[in-house]
Amino acid sequence: MDTQKFKILIVDDNPKNLQVLGNLLEKKSYNVEYALSGQEALEWIHSEQFDLILLDIMMPEMDGYEVCKRIREEDQYRDIPIIFLTAKTDKESIVKGFELNAQDYVSKPFDSAELLARINTHLELKDSRDKLKDVNQWLEHKVDEKTKALQESNKKLEDTLTELQNLDKMKSYFLHMASTEIRTPLTGITGTLHVLKNQEVSFALKNLIDLLEKSVARLESFANKAILTTELSTKTYEFKPEEIDLAEMVSFAALELNEFLSQRKVKIIEHFEEIKITGDKDLIFRALLFLIRNAAEHTRENFPVELTLKQDDRGVVFSVLDYGKGFSRDTMENIFSPYRFNEEDFNDNNELSIYVVKLIMDYHQGTLNVYNQEKAGACIELIFNN
Repeated sequence: MDTQKFKILIVDDNPKNLQVLGNLLEKKSYNVEYALSGQEALEWIHSEQFDLILLDIMMPEMDGYEVCKRIREEDQYRDIPIIFLTAKTDKESIVKGFELNAQDYVSKPFDSAELLARINTHLELKDSRDKLKDVNQWLEHKVDEKTKALQESNKKLEDTLTELQNLDKMKSYFLHMASTEIRTPLTGITGTLHVLKNQEVSFALKNLIDLLEKSVARLESFANKAILTTELSTKTYEFKPEEIDLAEMVSFAALELNEFLSQRKVKIIEHFEEIKITGDKDLIFRALLFLIRNAAEHTRENFPVELTLKQDDRGVVFSVLDYGKGFSRDTMENIFSPYRFNEEDFNDNNELSIYVVKLIMDYHQGTLNVYNQEKAGACIELIFNN
């Protein structure tokens, strides 16, 4: 142990004892200071930093016990090792010294080797405590640094999240506004086209009107789906549950699409049980329209679309089966994602219908299943838990 870095204070009213102890410690390269009284010892510790104190008990005016007590009363000196030097070896005196938080005692006349061993032990302990304290302070500093950095990162994340939420609200708002602004003039265009269709026009102009009418219908369909998607995904749709005769509503949806089904030369085959559910009538009707129209568009000409309504152990199940080519593997992997458009999907906006129907079923706490049939095309199931 490097003894030169330690400073020891010897307190004894006997100059001869101070000289003997001082010579012993200086030979071991300790830094030594001396005090002839308790008061002088207190003055020393207030002006210098000591690593250990050798303190005589029997001194006039202020004995070693009182000196030890006053030292321990001040927080900054509570960890300085104190070794009592005493001729009093009775149990009560020793116990009193330890009660005052002294670390050790050595009986007079002392053995030099024993005294040096005890001094060395307590200095090593103090040195270890000081190093541990330094490590703890370093760790606390690092923890404070990391905590501050984490708080700053959290603040940035919160600011970023707030900004993203605001952007999402703005996106939803503009999407809703854009869809509304598209739909409003489309109503006028649709009315105008209807008037033109009833006029005597050339064949070429009639074909042009038909093409324009289809484009307007397509755009209007997309605008309606965009508005509904925004309301459902942002939870702003006003949900109005009521009792619904599901078989009757399916029939109404098929009737609504009668002209389209005739154009496609698609027949509807119904397998219905009389079942009632609780749900939002407008949402359920839209979901039925989307699914039946989608199935009719994908089924082969002169093939039917089969609609089945039944009750089984899963709940109330409505299924739509077409006789088309079914969904591709890539489409099936991301069937419920609104971001899965490829070139083929982009040319068929009815693919968005699946995502809208999924949102509608989520509102009803139901399930949407999509799969391909071996001898037919695709089958889509709506499963209601009520």
